[in-house]
Amino acid sequence: MTALEAPPAAARGMRRSRGGVLSVLAGALTVLVLLLLVVAILLAVSVRTGPYGERLIFGRPVFVVATGSMVPTFSPGDLIYDRSVSLIQAEHLRPGEVISFVDPARTPGAPATILTHRIYSVGTERGPGGLLEVAYRTKGDANPAPDALLVPATSVLGVYQGRVPLAGYLLNALHQQVTLVVLVMIPVVYIVVGETRRRWNAAGPQAGGPPASGLGKGPWAGGEPGGRRL
Repeated sequence: MTALEAPPAAARGMRRSRGGVLSVLAGALTVLVLLLLVVAILLAVSVRTGPYGERLIFGRPVFVVATGSMVPTFSPGDLIYDRSVSLIQAEHLRPGEVISFVDPARTPGAPATILTHRIYSVGTERGPGGLLEVAYRTKGDANPAPDALLVPATSVLGVYQGRVPLAGYLLNALHQQVTLVVLVMIPVVYIVVGETRRRWNAAGPQAGGPPASGLGKGPWAGGEPGGRRL
């Protein structure tokens, strides 16, 4: 084979196969990024903030687990979602139910800390007006003892319904501005690079130079008279 001859068909087929796999992978990555971008936009539109800083998705309280106090029910990084309750419903909860509530140790005027623990027992305590109110003793599943302070029914934000493992990390990441910028830029860069490569490849054969195969027209093409090659 001379330097002007085309590569074997097997080599060309192998290059086409590798190119096809890379194209499929690039397309799958683009679809994944676009899906994440759509999810981020939907979350940005649907997420609201409650009176205590809690997130509400379509009116349902959601929380990102920060500690391991409720392992194995849920773990740090999980996204948990609750069922909203009215004050009347909050006054008729039962031991064994898992509730999210404003930390009773919070000082007035300080940012609220929201906890999610299981109801250990039901009791009463005197509220600001001196009247007895329903209150709950709570306990983390992984904690050795119940919580020190009672939780008044007025502090209950919701009753635990379920979890999405590790989705809390994703939710936090999607709410970062830099994440949204990256998600937008990845498909843009992919489209620009793909279009540049397409134009480069399309312009290649017209760039000049001898044909890759060394073949031409006429009886003297390819070497000696009669069409024989060296």
